[in-house]
Amino acid sequence: MIINYRNIQSEDDWNWISKRADPTLTENTKGIVAVDTKVDRIVAMAVFDNWTDNSVNVHLAIDKPLVLRHGFLEECFNYIFNTCNKGIIMATIPANNIKSLKINSHIGFNMIHIIEDGFSKGVDCVLTEIRKENCKWLKG
Repeated sequence: MIINYRNIQSEDDWNWISKRADPTLTENTKGIVAVDTKVDRIVAMAVFDNWTDNSVNVHLAIDKPLVLRHGFLEECFNYIFNTCNKGIIMATIPANNIKSLKINSHIGFNMIHIIEDGFSKGVDCVLTEIRKENCKWLKG
């Protein structure tokens, strides 16, 4: 697997992430696309929306978990924490999405709040965060 990273460039990119996550496309939505150059296929994407002075919301979609061993998270977190100079990345996850909650925790996000019925009636919303000072994916 050889990974190339680029910004979201096309409607095809947006369609790919929209099938896997629920980002909001606004004028300041940004994203990082991981492409396996051997097969010219998207294997992961991070989309950032709801920017504030010190935080951003992230939507992650990963089709090939091996991308985690090829710098995907380092690329994403370096971009937000260092290039964009933000201190907090947040993610909201439906409480019934056990797979996403597990990988979110593995990445290093911490649960900070649960909003009852936040996604739908009977499905809570789990609010998580990772702070720059606690991010294990930053180089140096």
